[in-house]
Amino acid sequence: FLSPRYNILHLHDAVERLKVNELPENAVTITFDDGYYDNYEHAFPILESLNIPATIFLTTGVIGTGELLWHDRVFSAFNETTCWSLDSYPHEGLRYPLRTEQERIQTRDGILKFLKSLDQKSRLLWINRLVEKLKVKEKFRVPGLMLNWDEVKILHKNGITFGAHT
Repeated sequence: FLSPRYNILHLHDAVERLKVNELPENAVTITFDDGYYDNYEHAFPILESLNIPATIFLTTGVIGTGELLWHDRVFSAFNETTCWSLDSYPHEGLRYPLRTEQERIQTRDGILKFLKSLDQKSRLLWINRLVEKLKVKEKFRVPGLMLNWDEVKILHKNGITFGAHT
C-alpha cells in the first residue's frame, strides 16, 4: 500500500531533510516498536522484497531473554482471565465488566492508561495486583516473542536500522 503512494525514507534521512525543510511530498518513515520476533518473521521479508527502509526501536533488556514487557503481561492477563468482571481495581468499589471482547478491550485500555501514569516500581506492584484480581497464572517468559541478537544482526546487515526504545 505505502510503496506506490508515498516517498518512503530512512528515519535518519527524514530527520535530516526535515531539519533543512527539504522533506519530499508524501514522505513517510516506517518504524516498529519493541523488537518483537514478528518484525523479522513477517515484516522483514516484505520490506526486503520491496526494498523499503525501516527502523526498529529495540527494548534491549528483553532481547533474546523470552521475558515479557510490562504491557504484554497486562495483555496476557486480560486474554487469559475467565473472570466476568474486574472488581475494586484500581480503586475500591469500581467494577469493570469483562463479558464481551469489547468490554475486555475497553477495560484493558483504561487499565493500561492508568499503569502508564505510574513510575516503574508502582506499575509492577499494580500489575501484580491485576494478575491476582483476574485470577490468571502469569507468564513471565514467552520464548521467541522478541528478537534475539543473531536476528538483529541479520536485519542490520540487510539495511534495517535500530534505535533504543526505553
